[in-house]
Amino acid sequence: MLNDVLRLLVNDLVYWKFLPSPVLEFLASDLVFWVAGMAVLVVVGELRTEPRITAYRWLLHAAVTFVVSTGLFIVAHALVYSPPASRNEPGVVYQPGSAASNSFPSHHALLAALVVSWVVFARPRRAIPFLGAAVICGWALVLYQSHYVIDVVVSWFLVPTGAGGAVILTRLLGRTAFALLAQRLEVLRHAAARYSALRKLVQWVAGGSHKLLAAKRRVRELKQ
Repeated sequence: MLNDVLRLLVNDLVYWKFLPSPVLEFLASDLVFWVAGMAVLVVVGELRTEPRITAYRWLLHAAVTFVVSTGLFIVAHALVYSPPASRNEPGVVYQPGSAASNSFPSHHALLAALVVSWVVFARPRRAIPFLGAAVICGWALVLYQSHYVIDVVVSWFLVPTGAGGAVILTRLLGRTAFALLAQRLEVLRHAAARYSALRKLVQWVAGGSHKLLAAKRRVRELKQ
């Protein structure tokens, strides 16, 4: 009941019927993936000039946030069932109670919030446009009748919970432990680089040997 009232209120406030359906569908379905791509470019650009330990810290924060928020998402999806927001639409078929037709929470809203967290961990001031995009995505999901308001809000809330877990884990590790972890990762990176250089050397030697053998074979043929 509360979901229906909130959705009708939002619809009345923004006059969504005057927004072209293809535009609304793009905002609800595809916008978040374009924004995620732009966020990756921003994060790479911000971390490119930072010390490697900063990049490792960002990677730890992003990974823990993803794991915790996705885990909570799966638990919420399994424990709470909410019928599809478009259940009254003609031609829509769904199975009551099935996980496939459960609109709680929202995958798109969760991804939009995760994108914001990526940028916040890299450079907080860069996250404002992505925060606006997340709000637009959630707004479109409700207006397009893909989700209820509560689905979007809960999905947004899961990400700060995961981010809090990431910050707590980083503090528990401490500077010494985290520096040791970063050092180990650096060792692995250098080992991979040495292996790549060794492989190139072997290929170069093998290629030179092949050319030398081909030249000797050609000399023998000429002598004959």
